[in-house]
Amino acid sequence: MNRRTVNILGLLIFFFLWELLPMIGVVNPDYLPPPSEAIEKIPIEIEKGTLQAAIKDSFIHYLIGFGGALLFAIPLGIIMGRIRLVEDLLYPIEEMMRPIPPIAWIPVAIIWLGFTPWAAGFIIFIGAFFPTLINTYDGAKSVNKTDIEAAMTLGVRDEFTMIRKIIFPASLPRIFTGIRVSNAAAWMCLVAGEMFGAGGGIGLELTLSRNYMDMARIFAYMLVLGIIGISSDIGIRKYESKVLRWRKGVVA
Repeated sequence: MNRRTVNILGLLIFFFLWELLPMIGVVNPDYLPPPSEAIEKIPIEIEKGTLQAAIKDSFIHYLIGFGGALLFAIPLGIIMGRIRLVEDLLYPIEEMMRPIPPIAWIPVAIIWLGFTPWAAGFIIFIGAFFPTLINTYDGAKSVNKTDIEAAMTLGVRDEFTMIRKIIFPASLPRIFTGIRVSNAAAWMCLVAGEMFGAGGGIGLELTLSRNYMDMARIFAYMLVLGIIGISSDIGIRKYESKVLRWRKGVVA
């Protein structure tokens, strides 16, 4: 039995048990409706146009936050790993900021940016930034000195070429680890930011469903979010397997 078959089997067992428990009265279906009821809500939301609009808004927030996090975290992590002065300057700041949960930034984001897509993107940025930064920094810091010395022997002298030819490629396995962790954090932070009305999206629809006590609709949007999240992780893994073809153990 191959890995994909096992993955599908695991999902089927999960949904079967979820459907069974409310049916036999183990849990109250008013609080945990079966997946069939949640799935029935999806075409209704599509027909109203609500689901498409929510997904579109959420993708905008995701691209702002997650894209911005990668844009800043990867170069900064490389620089911290290569330049001791920058590492010493930024390390205490990074360690002070990292434990602050992204949800604590929501009032700040709303005051600074209002109820806009940029506010939700900012919350996602906070959550996605640090995992990629730390993994990139660790990757750059742990590059084998023998590889660096060999590159210098072969004529690599300037730092930019060293980073482009040696440091960055050698750091890619850890960078991709950080990206995958950041991706998961981005979707979690997305819902937290949107629940406060920052720019609409899936999180706002979850809040509205809570106000109506519509549990089936809540789980419908949660299922959609889960499908989007796992699809984005699969996409990252597939891209990683292509980039890191030389590394054994990378499986799409």
